[in-house]
Amino acid sequence: VCGVPIDYSLPEGFVPIPALCVERGVPLVSGTTGISAAQQQALELAASRIPLVWASNFSLGVAVLADLVERAAAALQGWDVDVAESHHTNKKDAPSGTALTPGQAAGSAGADVHYASLRAGDIVGEHTVQSTGMGERIELTHRATHRDIFARGALHAARRLAGRAPGSYRVRDLLD
Repeated sequence: VCGVPIDYSLPEGFVPIPALCVERGVPLVSGTTGISAAQQQALELAASRIPLVWASNFSLGVAVLADLVERAAAALQGWDVDVAESHHTNKKDAPSGTALTPGQAAGSAGADVHYASLRAGDIVGEHTVQSTGMGERIELTHRATHRDIFARGALHAARRLAGRAPGSYRVRDLLD
């Protein structure tokens, strides 16, 4: 018997996990990225039977950043929104999945979002969302200085997900 599985497998290893969680009636926390459309559909199907959270980043700070960005974009219609992100030199994707998270939040509020990516040194992750209007600018920044934050966030999400109704949750839905 397991409590709440936390999955960070590769897409190839991800295939049986949602179905197994449904079969056993347990929630699922997954940070597996690069999943296919069919795997995304499997998550959606599983969410109709169990509570689950899938995220590209489990940092609680990034969850709050996304919430603040969405609120700012909704309040500041017509402002330019730019996401500037920095990661270590070995980071392959650009923009990163984490950069896409606040970008999608701004986009859901109607903003047209632009991205800039930098790869340098050993930067764990830095994300600044800049909203710019005529004569003023707001910058919201999150800096990750250690990778432990992702594990702590996944554990937080697992604790908050247990006992919830079936559905697909975001990390920011589990902050309460």
